[in-house]
Amino acid sequence: EVRFTPIAYDPEGDSITTTYSGWMTTNAYTTTYTDAGEYIVTITVSDGEQESFQHVQVTVVNVNRAPVFIN
Repeated sequence: EVRFTPIAYDPEGDSITTTYSGWMTTNAYTTTYTDAGEYIVTITVSDGEQESFQHVQVTVVNVNRAPVFIN
């Protein structure tokens, strides 16, 4: 599982919202074998007037799949 827990604050004390775009559109994603590769997730925080963002690179490595019987 890939999970982001960003820590952000607004200097004026306004409440902020966090959004995710790119490979992930929420803060958590359970990977599968076919997800192996490199991805970019953009995390954006906003107080409704101003916003800041950060690009995060995620690398998903191959996982070991269970053996399969062939008839």
